Amino acid sequence: MNRPCLFFLHRSPFHSTLPWLAYRLARDLAKQHRVHAAFFYADAVWIADKTTNIQSHGMQLTAAWSRLALEYRFPCRLCRSSAVRRNIISDHAEDTHKLAPGFQSGSLTEFIAWQKQHTQILVF
Repeated sequence: MNRPCLFFLHRSPFHSTLPWLAYRLARDLAKQHRVHAAFFYADAVWIADKTTNIQSHGMQLTAAWSRLALEYRFPCRLCRSSAVRRNIISDHAEDTHKLAPGFQSGSLTEFIAWQKQHTQILVF
């Protein structure tokens, strides 16, 4: 894995340990400057909600992803449609008060554009 990776998360952080595994892998790869971006889709958009408390071993998942993205300066985008359906954001573009720092809404179109640039896409 020499080229930057693109992370695609779609599993629920409430019913799967895969978002934690993705975080740990992203953390390790970010140290080597090999993370291009992370895209959160379907139930994985809950990770971006700073009002949701997802913890394991004394660590909060939203805060962990937030710190990682800010420290290593890679974008964390969540699917706008998925987030609207779960009332994390509203249809109004300026309503992002529930998003943790480092997270922004995006679209599948943005993910597809990133996907065309990367051969290494890690799906969780």
